[in-house]
Formats: sequence, structure tokens, C-alpha cells
Amino acid sequence: MSDKLLINKLTNLKHLLSNYELIDENLKAILTTIKEFTNSDAATIYRLNQDNSALEFIAVQTDSLFLDLAKSDNNIPWPDLELYDENNNPNNINASVVCLLNNKIFNIPDVYKYDDFDFEGPKAFDQFTGYETRSMLILPITNNDNKNIGILQLINKKDTQGDTISFTKEEEKVLFSILS
Repeated sequence: MSDKLLINKLTNLKHLLSNYELIDENLKAILTTIKEFTNSDAATIYRLNQDNSALEFIAVQTDSLFLDLAKSDNNIPWPDLELYDENNNPNNINASVVCLLNNKIFNIPDVYKYDDFDFEGPKAFDQFTGYETRSMLILPITNNDNKNIGILQLINKKDTQGDTISFTKEEEKVLFSILS
């Protein structure tokens, strides 16, 4: 992809993300653009639910599985990620929740070798579909009031031979800037 085309795509992405009320209408374009920029096989977006108690799964694209689902189509089967437990303690076992609550990026080379969080969701998905989640980049999505409103997960960055590799620091920086 040429530098000019890349800049145009990233500028368009920033525009699509800037209007939170319209995000449902733009989900497919957002995910496709981000996957192209990072050469990722999959991307998901979660956003805060109405009462800010959980992250709701609102879109997923996985190229190798021909999967393209959006909550607005009423076909997302996965449960919300609760932000707090019954004692109002932060859900510190889920990387996506910790990312949102702490405004922190997680760049995980291999979820099967990473013990700081519970990755039972991706592992169950893998077992059910035959997919193999490995590298993951998780970033907060921030609105114009500097409030985290959701998270983006990128999964399985591919090299030129199609092998799964880790996401780069440069991708972290560029996406963090765009998603803020």
C-alpha cells in the first residue's frame, strides 16, 4: 500500500471514529481499514453498554473464517464483559476490561503463552471454530471528552508469507493516536 493511500485510509478511519453516534453504521469500514493497515486476520470492537457496567461485543470480522458480524444485525452471540464483580472490584482478569479501565494498550505475542489474563473466551472460540488466536493488540477507544468508550482488538497479524507475527510498536502508536 502506498504512503498516500495509507494516509487517506487512516484519515478516513479517524473521521469514521469521530462520531460515536454513527459508529454502528461505520463498523465494517472501520474494521476493514484497521485490518488492512495492520495486516490482521481479525478485528473486534466492544463498547460500553448503556449503563456503563460492561463492554458489549458490537462487531467482529475474521477474514480466514469469512466472519463479519455486527450487533446491529442482531447476530452477535457472545456475552458482555462485566467491568466489575459483585463486590464492585474491577474485573482484572480480562485484558479488554483492564485496557478500558486503565487506558492501557496490550500487545500480546501469543495468548496461549500469556498468563497475566484469562483468555478463555478466545480459547473457547478457537476450540469451537478451529481458529487459532495467537497475536493480539488491544487498544482503548476514546471519545472527544477523553472518556474511554470501548476497545479494539486486533488478532493475528500476518507477515508476507501469511504466518502470524506480533504487532509492532509503530502500529500501537498510530492506532492509539487515531482511536483517541
